[in-house]
Amino acid sequence: MPLNPRRVTSELGGVSPTIIVPGPWSEADIAFQAQQLATQKMNNGGFNCVASQVLILQQGWEPATALLNQLYRLIAANTRPDYYPGAENRLTDFRLRARQPLEIARGNALPLIVANTDDDPGFCQQEVFGPGLSVTRLEADSAESFLRQAIGYANQRLQGTLGANIVIHPRTRKAIGRKRFNALIAELRYGTWRSTAGAGWPSC
Repeated sequence: MPLNPRRVTSELGGVSPTIIVPGPWSEADIAFQAQQLATQKMNNGGFNCVASQVLILQQGWEPATALLNQLYRLIAANTRPDYYPGAENRLTDFRLRARQPLEIARGNALPLIVANTDDDPGFCQQEVFGPGLSVTRLEADSAESFLRQAIGYANQRLQGTLGANIVIHPRTRKAIGRKRFNALIAELRYGTWRSTAGAGWPSC
């Protein structure tokens, strides 16, 4: 006889971050990484326990505008039906809590809703499990300082430790130095993390 006869269920998840480290990105870099970010978010229609939910950017980093615009265009082209139960209700709740939500149409599928993470404390605590995304911008005077702040933000503010993504240009990583970069990454308290790739690859 089991000690506890009650049925227990559980589900992996969390508010997974993507940290985008500022660097000397070319137009080709922006186009490539926009595709990577779109896949991180919309793999399996966005119904992935480790899908990116919070983008963390440096305040004032100029390539961010082009990166986000390309990301939104790519997601707009993803019109896979929203099959997972409760998706519409969760997305409606996400939209209502945003102060000035950006809505990206996706044909007959639910739109992508983009909000500022600071709009509502719940954006750091509740997984959307669908096409909802929030953006955080941190003040920093260097790429290394930004990465340190972003890791602290993810560790301290975001619910869960399942997966995280770090997008960093090779020259930026080289400028930080292998030893310092590895020391920073060691502070990231997540079970799965990828540098310049998607933590969503080990899907669940």
